[in-house]
Amino acid sequence: MPIYKDLLGGKIPDYSQEKYDFSLYLAVTYARTRTQRRISTEMYGKMIQTATYAYGQNDELFNAAIKDFESTHSKSLSPEKKDEFRKMLTEPSGKVVLSVSKEVAFASWTLIERLTPIFLQMEWSIVEPEHGYFITSDNPLLRQHAAGSAHPIYGDGAFVNKTVNVTFPLAPKMMLLLTYHKHPRNHWETPRQYIDAINRARASHAENELYAHIHHKEISKMAQQYKNERPGIDMRGFGPEEFAKIVSPRRRL
Repeated sequence: MPIYKDLLGGKIPDYSQEKYDFSLYLAVTYARTRTQRRISTEMYGKMIQTATYAYGQNDELFNAAIKDFESTHSKSLSPEKKDEFRKMLTEPSGKVVLSVSKEVAFASWTLIERLTPIFLQMEWSIVEPEHGYFITSDNPLLRQHAAGSAHPIYGDGAFVNKTVNVTFPLAPKMMLLLTYHKHPRNHWETPRQYIDAINRARASHAENELYAHIHHKEISKMAQQYKNERPGIDMRGFGPEEFAKIVSPRRRL
């Protein structure tokens, strides 16, 4: 890809087909990962459980559901069975495992057409380390926003948050930075503490694997430290206090 070679040479593309193509590549890199497939599955599963929770919490909805079940199956449920069913709706954790079709994860691919024009319009620059190097992972495109910029109800706004920094390692000694702010220059070096911070952030967002051009004890430490920390979907407010386990089998028997 010629534009990749240009970026490695420190050249930032103008608004062009090449810049659009690399924006598309960045969007695909973000959307078509195991991380996004898992997050899409988790979101769908939690939305289903939030809906069933509403049925369990509302007497009218719950009674209507019971009446429909009894009519459909020509059988009456005992008060004990009704209570058991209601508790399953309101407290699903440990009582059920929700299986979500793997096709649901394909919904994350719609991100590609939404993210491409966003990346295209952002300000691009190249960052090089004064010392050290960048690592990458199986979830390489990292989104970070300023502390305090998230709304308590509507969230952080994701890629349309005007304080967001989007980073993507191009090589061990070079990283692409996308922001909404015009910088005084489009190429600069950054100190070691920033390199360490961005590497740790990327490690904490990895799904399963970290990659580097050398084997180093610090990378091994990060891999161990963040091996159980994956990005996820946080749903608060109305819904179960604890969601049931959500799985997405690759094949159905």
